[in-house]
Amino acid sequence: MKSTKTKSAKIPIRITPEEPSQGWRTRLKLPGRTTLIAGLAGIALIIAASIAVYYQHQYALLSKNQVKVSPKGTGELDALVAKIGQFIELPPGERPTLATVSDVEKLRDQAFFAHAHDGDKVLIYATAGKAILFNPTTNKVVEVAPLGTPTPTPRSKTK
Repeated sequence: MKSTKTKSAKIPIRITPEEPSQGWRTRLKLPGRTTLIAGLAGIALIIAASIAVYYQHQYALLSKNQVKVSPKGTGELDALVAKIGQFIELPPGERPTLATVSDVEKLRDQAFFAHAHDGDKVLIYATAGKAILFNPTTNKVVEVAPLGTPTPTPRSKTK
């Protein structure tokens, strides 16, 4: 058998631009102004939603605290300071922060809360560095402790 080769005819193909007057802008198809604005608005919306989710998560973590801090201007704080002031000398000229123990089981590993119960009140004197645990049902001061503030380490001079 003989193999026969057939020759195919070559047809020249010429590609011409559709609109040669507009040049490179037509071929690259750059986005229009409205598409660009819509894209930037979409990116801004995604960033805003991410920030909102982050802060919602942080708020949820703070609301699960074992000790709830009361707002400063409450009458409960003034009454509690007057009541505790009958039993113990309180730091003068400082308004304490009031906290309520809400889940004592999570705090049992801390020595300050060893004899605490749910509903106990904690007066925190930040400037004086003192914390007072008070049980309002038994009307007794349960614990008084210094606040654990880190002491600064002295820097050594090196030559």
